[in-house]
Amino acid sequence: MRFEKFTQRLQQSLSDAQSLAMRHQHAAISTIAILAVLLDDPANQSLLQQAGAQLEQLKNSVTEALKNQPTIGQVTGDVNLNPEAVRALNL
Repeated sequence: MRFEKFTQRLQQSLSDAQSLAMRHQHAAISTIAILAVLLDDPANQSLLQQAGAQLEQLKNSVTEALKNQPTIGQVTGDVNLNPEAVRALNL
């Protein structure tokens, strides 16, 4: 995967997802962490609302899923994408 081929916006979102994973002491950056970051973007919120998504319900579900992610005892600062996130980004 070549991150430099991603848009600046997606690169920033992945960086934010890494920070989120570190804050929550997650073992890896999951698709849930990426989705959580994307849901914070007003442009994405607008698009989802136009598509008929129940935004608050979606945000609550994502928040709950974040709480259920595997954690580590001590954050090393080296949090990478999990295999599921890599597959999603490759697609």
